[in-house]
Amino acid sequence: MISPGLRLRLEAVLEGEIENAVALAGGCLFDVRAVTLADGRRVVVKTGASRVAAHLALEARMLADLAAAGAPVPAVLHAVGDLLVLAHVDHDASGLSASGRERLAATLAELHAQAGPSFGYAYDTVIGTLPQPNPPTARWLDFFRDQRLLAQVLAASAEAALEPDIAHGLDRLAARLDTWLVEPAHPSLLHGDLWQGNLLTRAGLPVAWIDPAISFGHPEIELAFGTLFGPFDQGFVDLYAEHRPLEPGFWPERRAIYLLYPLLVHRRLFGRSYARPIRDILRSLGCAG
Repeated sequence: MISPGLRLRLEAVLEGEIENAVALAGGCLFDVRAVTLADGRRVVVKTGASRVAAHLALEARMLADLAAAGAPVPAVLHAVGDLLVLAHVDHDASGLSASGRERLAATLAELHAQAGPSFGYAYDTVIGTLPQPNPPTARWLDFFRDQRLLAQVLAASAEAALEPDIAHGLDRLAARLDTWLVEPAHPSLLHGDLWQGNLLTRAGLPVAWIDPAISFGHPEIELAFGTLFGPFDQGFVDLYAEHRPLEPGFWPERRAIYLLYPLLVHRRLFGRSYARPIRDILRSLGCAG
């Protein structure tokens, strides 16, 4: 059920009568519902307290930017204040077939072919519920070190959400990143949070990407992120490399380094269980605290 006030707002915005509304998983910030109108139209509605209105506005802006770049994302139908309405995308729980993996690899490579003027973005974004700083930066190593790794270390330490030995190990790694990381040909447009839960499929094929955290960065960080919870694996990375070849050494060293960013995000959001994989990576690189 939806509140009478929200029903009135939606019916005014959508110019139609709501037939039903079904709750969807939407994280800890938003109330998310699949809404069906009497005329058969279907939409996805996100609402939240006034404090999260800025998050909804950012999501709408990021989706519009990705749509303009040709990425398969839901259309933004309405975005005002604490109300975001998206086009409903028909999907199922089929997962990716072999042809679906090939299509996703090609589509992702096409997105990454779009070059930005610098690393970062025109505005700061969010990843999950956390701020994601995107100041324009000339070198990838500088951007990844300062705006992804060390920005998370500082924020997590201020929240008492990071163990001191991990913070020390990450400082050691930050000073040695040029041992492993390479500069890409150009800053690439990234979805930024492309994992199994943010990929909609139908009949084995990818049909939409949702919940972005965009920036211009190195494609390898996107590939690494997708291996943390799926759907990417080494075979998928090989498919991607047929479209955009990778420098030798992505698997396992550079992948492990890039995994530190989403692991730090998850350490802040979901607790101490993510400390162990961070420690394991630092130990494997000789940077344990």
